[in-house]
Amino acid sequence: MKAFRLLRPLAAIVPLSLPALPAAAAPAKTIQVAVAGYTGSSTLANFPVPVKISEAAVPGFRYADCAAGGADLSFADAAGSALPFEVDTWDASGTSVVWVLLPSVAPGGATTFTMGWSDPSPAGADAAAVWTGSGHKGVWHMNSASPADASGSGNGGTAVGGATTAAGRIGSALSLPTAADYVTCGRSQSNAELKDAFTVEAWVNPAGYSGKRAFFGKDAFISIRTGSQTQITVTTPGRQDHNLTVATLPAAGAWWHVALTFQKGATNGCKVYVNGALAAQANAGDINDQTGSTEMWLGRNQFSESFQGLLDEIRLGAGIRSADWIAAEYASVAEPGFLAFGTPGESTTILFYGPDLP
Repeated sequence: MKAFRLLRPLAAIVPLSLPALPAAAAPAKTIQVAVAGYTGSSTLANFPVPVKISEAAVPGFRYADCAAGGADLSFADAAGSALPFEVDTWDASGTSVVWVLLPSVAPGGATTFTMGWSDPSPAGADAAAVWTGSGHKGVWHMNSASPADASGSGNGGTAVGGATTAAGRIGSALSLPTAADYVTCGRSQSNAELKDAFTVEAWVNPAGYSGKRAFFGKDAFISIRTGSQTQITVTTPGRQDHNLTVATLPAAGAWWHVALTFQKGATNGCKVYVNGALAAQANAGDINDQTGSTEMWLGRNQFSESFQGLLDEIRLGAGIRSADWIAAEYASVAEPGFLAFGTPGESTTILFYGPDLP
């Protein structure tokens, strides 16, 4: 009888057992995000989008995996290039808000980017790059009654009277309970000059519509206020009142978004959008040439016409924003499905060929 010898297998597939890595060196966790809710027909350039982060909204996300304040967050475009971002609000027990500057947003939900956390070497937040990169000359998130200017233009505000903060449309809001309450930004820096063509935007929640209630003013230059529930007035002092009649505005105590675009001397060059849709327009008259720094207010104008209620996300932009841009800006805050999160990135099991285990 022949003797048979048991041959040793050539190799086996064996999972590589790796020692636990220190927390600081752990690979970043990632998830792909799609701009699913953009319904415009044009491509938006350099658009800041709010990423609302919570354990309920983002699959696989846990605050316990993040450094304090979101210091280990990172964002990258589809090609892997880092994107500028700003941590607006960090709430480890609820919803955090991070603004990310996207180089372009294409129609039809085609734009995607990656969010990472537990990143051992994040690029780091850069608020000014988000807002100067998107053409803004002033951005106030209202995280304080004396709100900072996130754009880096140096036009931070100082609370006057009983101005305080409250829950906002996104993050915190500026609360102005009485006509004596407002924010002054002092004599604005030269890089906040707005002339000839500009855009002003805000989320507003008025306590009422009686009287003249200005939510933004710049001395000798511009005032924007409600005059009733069907009128928004844009005043260029010493030049012209543009009284724009709109359909009934939302009831007092409700949030709505307003955007003004102004093109000096243009036919229908003064346009007001409410909740992302064109609400009224008029021929734009003349406007004073701003030759120096002038005082600027949030919740007030040069005629001491003060707003009462809540204000959030006031922004100044150079040039005219398109209708698609304004609609997308409204939807990015108001529509829960504007961003869609994919499946979180998973760690890979590394396999190799090696000898039998003993």
